[in-house]
Amino acid sequence: MANEMKELHGAVFELTPDMISAVSLDEIEVEDMTPKTRNVKDDTSDKRHRVDDERFGGTVYKLPGLAVRDCRRKRIRDHVSVFVRQRPTTAIPEMTQLKLTGHVLLSPYAVDDLGFTIVADGVEVVAAGVSAGRHANE
Repeated sequence: MANEMKELHGAVFELTPDMISAVSLDEIEVEDMTPKTRNVKDDTSDKRHRVDDERFGGTVYKLPGLAVRDCRRKRIRDHVSVFVRQRPTTAIPEMTQLKLTGHVLLSPYAVDDLGFTIVADGVEVVAAGVSAGRHANE
């Protein structure tokens, strides 16, 4: 997988949508897909919690409760957060196979542990109500 990723800038890699697969472990309601936020300092050096729309070129929405696999069908066990630029209009049922669409970026980070942020243009349902079986447990 590493030789198929195109490094853009810093530690941001461009992926093709078929390099990542995901299953929603629980139902994801539209209102649960919140915009990514972060604490930033204002002019008086006070921290304020605000929508993070600079790092990813616009507002992105978190998809909570996903089991994620790479193109080798290996579960990404490290902390992984998946965000989309276009929020789905309807809820995603539990145990639904998802496919990331459009421009997909992966950015590793290390704070307390190694983690990954994945940002895609959108997400579409491949198969609803599938048995995640090995997808969730490996």
